[in-house]
Amino acid sequence: MPISSGEFRIDNLSQGEIVHQRCLIIKGSCTTAEETGFLTVENQDASGTQNFPPQSQPVVEGRFTFLIMLSEGLNQLIIRYGSHKNNSMAPTPSAKTIVFSINYYPLLQCPPLHLAIMVAQDSPLVIDCPPAKLGGLPNGHSTLDAVIAKFRTTAYMWQALTAEDMRMKGLGRRSFRLEEERTADTTSQAFLYEQTERALHANKTIRSTAKIHLVGTDKTIAELRDPNIAQQNSRASDKGRLFDIFLDALKNYGSPFKPSSHPVVAG
Repeated sequence: MPISSGEFRIDNLSQGEIVHQRCLIIKGSCTTAEETGFLTVENQDASGTQNFPPQSQPVVEGRFTFLIMLSEGLNQLIIRYGSHKNNSMAPTPSAKTIVFSINYYPLLQCPPLHLAIMVAQDSPLVIDCPPAKLGGLPNGHSTLDAVIAKFRTTAYMWQALTAEDMRMKGLGRRSFRLEEERTADTTSQAFLYEQTERALHANKTIRSTAKIHLVGTDKTIAELRDPNIAQQNSRASDKGRLFDIFLDALKNYGSPFKPSSHPVVAG
């Protein structure tokens, strides 16, 4: 049943609903929202402690859709509407607020989806990045840390989209579970600003988040970039070869990728 409070309406959730994925899509409307409006989203636990850094989300023609990252247990979401009247840079506060709760309980009995990045034997641990994208972050998009952060966020987006697609088809909010570990989380830009381990612990950014395995291969960069094994190349002579190389690398890596474990892997 949708959640309504004043001008706010949450279309795809019920009050106190139990979900089993960490990343969730929230869709709704604010009937009196202006074209330049935005939402501030806070996530708190039962004691009022912040579960996740506040987010700002746009409102377009009275509608909004955004992703929220949950923490295990109770998540109390506080959504406030604001606007930028007269093109002012300072936001105009608003009394329009909706508060509701979501309970997140991962199904640990379900086999997880493992995430893996294959690394060539001569890799400099950077990826190609268009110069125009670098901007003021010369290393912010191409380093191994950046790749891990992007892959982690992408996987959570897959999880949220799968669950919402299933819900819209009348099959319930079903999705896959990601293998997770307690480590420095990278799913918020605020976490990335914390550089020292002491600061990470102090700001509670050490938490359960998707684990990324770095899987080495004996192949070189040149071998992996061979057009004849590229899956996207319609003229490739051996399209399946890259897939086989990845499988061999997983087997050599060992647990949790041993064939006897029947792992499900995205990489």
